[in-house]
Amino acid sequence: MLLYSNAIYFSPLNIVLLVSAISHLTVGITFTKLTPNRLIGLKFPWLLSNEKAWKKTHRISAYIWIAFGLIGIVIGLGQEVNVCMVLASCLPTMISFVTSLFLSHRYKNIDC
Repeated sequence: MLLYSNAIYFSPLNIVLLVSAISHLTVGITFTKLTPNRLIGLKFPWLLSNEKAWKKTHRISAYIWIAFGLIGIVIGLGQEVNVCMVLASCLPTMISFVTSLFLSHRYKNIDC
């Protein structure tokens, strides 16, 4: 955020981070109430073949996505944003991927 002629000016990176954070928050809230399906959610083959791992992964991922959404909103509104902060919005997807692999292996059903 920049102060420009006594008005608040958002840089394009701030706007991108805010849009990304709001979408992370929306996805996280959706993950809390999601049941296994083939339309919405994480579509990894090892999750689609294991309902228990699918549910657990989405419940854990919901907290991660909501946390990143809230942090992104606070950062996007509070300070100047750089490219690294915007690229960090890919982290929830990577964390969800690793979590899904771990839980699928834990429940002994990897069919991919």
